[in-house]
Amino acid sequence: MNAFYGCTGLDTEFIIPESVTIINECAFQGCSSLPKVVINANITEIPNQCFLNCSSLAEVNIPDTVETINPWAFAKCTSLEYIEIPASVKSIAQSAFANDPNLTLGVWYGSYGYEYAKELNIPYVLLDGGKLGDANGDGYVNVNDVTAIQRHAAELEPLTGICFHAADVDGDGDVSVDDATELQRYLAEYAVDYPVGEKLLQ
Repeated sequence: MNAFYGCTGLDTEFIIPESVTIINECAFQGCSSLPKVVINANITEIPNQCFLNCSSLAEVNIPDTVETINPWAFAKCTSLEYIEIPASVKSIAQSAFANDPNLTLGVWYGSYGYEYAKELNIPYVLLDGGKLGDANGDGYVNVNDVTAIQRHAAELEPLTGICFHAADVDGDGDVSVDDATELQRYLAEYAVDYPVGEKLLQ
């Protein structure tokens, strides 16, 4: 416990090897110079306050063995701008990323991380590779996507999962003819208010 607590000399990448199976609470708390952590460990949880107040921490990888991210695990990491949450994660404490003003989460559509980001209004990017407007999921945005949206709106062929999310061009939580219209405007090279064709964001 508290293995590197308050250590200001950790100012380079820190690698946690695969042989590690447990990280104790507060292990890196207050390591104000620590810029990057690579967790290769076979751990199932990020413990309480593990990286609390690591103000220089800008990059962390979380392995896909992790299932739980505990309270204050990455709180007050003011330099942390992006972190990917594996689909393996099944529980994240509400305070896990508290007071991280610049944070965007990388999440998988429908995962716990996705629901967590939505619930707490944390900006996120989907790791599934979807694009806004790509309603049929073929990797392109074209007239076929307009047709897919129209068929959904007419209740002929419902869109689900990431395709539904991609089809919601105006971001109102529903897929309707309004989304088809915005997509048609985009394809006709009119200015639209939405980042059609870009990677899906919140």
